[in-house]
Amino acid sequence: MSSHILGELENTADRFGIVHEGVIAKEITQEDLSLKRPEIEVSVSMNDLEKVRQLLSQNGIGILKEGKEKVTLEDYYFELIGGAAD
Repeated sequence: MSSHILGELENTADRFGIVHEGVIAKEITQEDLSLKRPEIEVSVSMNDLEKVRQLLSQNGIGILKEGKEKVTLEDYYFELIGGAAD
């Protein structure tokens, strides 16, 4: 089976061949997909975000995923005044 809809393939097959430019680049299994890569999650204030990006970049550390988390009013208040919520 061949498809560009990878989500459906993932739910259908148990082995996969990744083809790139007409050549099989890699063969993997469902078990291979279940092994997560090591990761570290870092939460920073908006004020420090650009500093953290620069620090990581200067040290050759790439960012694979970046996102935003909804902040509550209480979180925002304590971040603004420099305290911590109990």
